[in-house]
Amino acid sequence: MARQRWGFIHIAALALMGVLTACGGGKSSGSEGGSQAVVTPTVTSVSPNSAVVGSPLNLILTGTHLAGSGGITVQFSGCPLALQSGGTDTRQTYQCTPTQVGSFSVTINSATGTVLSSVTVNVAAAGGFTKIAADGTYLPDTATTWSCVRHNATGLLWEAHVTRQTPAHPCSFDPTLTCTGYTNFGDGRVYDASAVTGSVCGKPGRLPTVDEGTALVNDPAYAMDNPTPGAFMTTWFGADDLAWRGWSSSPASLPGLSWFVFFGFGSVTNYVLSSSYDVRLVAGP
Repeated sequence: MARQRWGFIHIAALALMGVLTACGGGKSSGSEGGSQAVVTPTVTSVSPNSAVVGSPLNLILTGTHLAGSGGITVQFSGCPLALQSGGTDTRQTYQCTPTQVGSFSVTINSATGTVLSSVTVNVAAAGGFTKIAADGTYLPDTATTWSCVRHNATGLLWEAHVTRQTPAHPCSFDPTLTCTGYTNFGDGRVYDASAVTGSVCGKPGRLPTVDEGTALVNDPAYAMDNPTPGAFMTTWFGADDLAWRGWSSSPASLPGLSWFVFFGFGSVTNYVLSSSYDVRLVAGP
């Protein structure tokens, strides 16, 4: 009887071992040695790409596994970012307040150091104007080399350093004449403003409208920087800039007249099309 009982116990033990073997030897599935697979985050968008000095920047990241086991690190050279609460695995928000004008990089890395995304955020002054380099980089007010000026209230880029040598744009809009560097044949009443094109800090340039010129010279910062004729031009357009008067794309109500911007004195007026005035291109916003 004892042998029969022992044989039964032996068979039961063998059956139990078979069950354990089928279940992975008694270890919980998906946790071999207690480790878990690390999920690599992805970043699909980073916004915005612009900010203003003194105003909080809310940098929004979208992607996958942003709050996963590996996590991410976000570095912004413009100011120290702080992770905001309420984020999800697909959306995270970081905040800081820029204190200086410039173009600053944002770099997002995975926990293993892989660069997931790298973008540039342009920080402009709270008001007034910002100097811009030829490649679109935002520069501090103290910069001595720049190519255009951003009117921060409108976002328009205005050409700087306009001289009467190449690549200057002195023009006469008489119907029989050609504007230097551009073709501008008119009909005696309206000149072909659409033919005036160029590049302003990497963006397509054009003639400004009279409203855009008015917004520029009526900006309080323009008047503040222009206490004497030409003061604004020296500070923002450059001491070498000679385009005191620049044509607009807006014809006046009377035949043969068109509006121009008097940059040197900070006003707008109209005059006959046959007058030889300059062209200061604008781009944007």
